[in-house]
Amino acid sequence: MCRFFSVILLCQKPVIINSMKTLQFFGLLTLISFPLHFAWESWHVRFYGGYETLSPYLPLTLWASIADVFYVLGTVLFVSLFKEGIGWLAKPKRADIFGLATIGFFIALFVEYKAMIFEKWH
Repeated sequence: MCRFFSVILLCQKPVIINSMKTLQFFGLLTLISFPLHFAWESWHVRFYGGYETLSPYLPLTLWASIADVFYVLGTVLFVSLFKEGIGWLAKPKRADIFGLATIGFFIALFVEYKAMIFEKWH
């Protein structure tokens, strides 16, 4: 039976987001993640095919950064499915951090590979 708890609809073992600390964590993660992704996207937008014609290229950079933040949040929530909740965020283990980094690496690899296949890079 599926149940709805605050934000996420899942079956079997629901991920519950009901504490203010959890919401603060995701807010802080977003606040830290967005500027880092924005800086990264701003630096490498020049490698994107035809960026010279994107005047200004700020909207592209903003949208890419927002998508990156959703990748980060989605990855944390995805790992929470296997950890049977988000309590692991309070005291993550080395394996948790390594797992997040590994998933993040493969997501980045997929996104950049897709851009290469569709000839977005030059």
